Amino acid sequence: MDSADNRTGNQTAYVAPSSTFITADGKYVTIAASTPNIWERLCTAIGRPELPTDARFKTNALRLERREEINGIVGDWMAQHTRDYVLGHFDEHKVAYSPIFDISD
Repeated sequence: MDSADNRTGNQTAYVAPSSTFITADGKYVTIAASTPNIWERLCTAIGRPELPTDARFKTNALRLERREEINGIVGDWMAQHTRDYVLGHFDEHKVAYSPIFDISD
């Protein structure tokens, strides 16, 4: 467990990209690209298949160093699509995710 001095909010301290992202319709989806395969499938799904070989993001350790940047790339893509689209699209690409439901859901 992280100490109070190392809180990471919706992110996991050990994986990047990881966070809760807002979609175009104001809904939330959480992801954690916890394996190289999930990372590669995520990149393909968001139309950025070059990212896994980009020297800045090639390993999880490197992605953690640039967590804000990589979460921003994923977040920008998510913000352009509705939650239903994201979920269906991620299913098609076998990207691990979880929708976050509110009372209306």
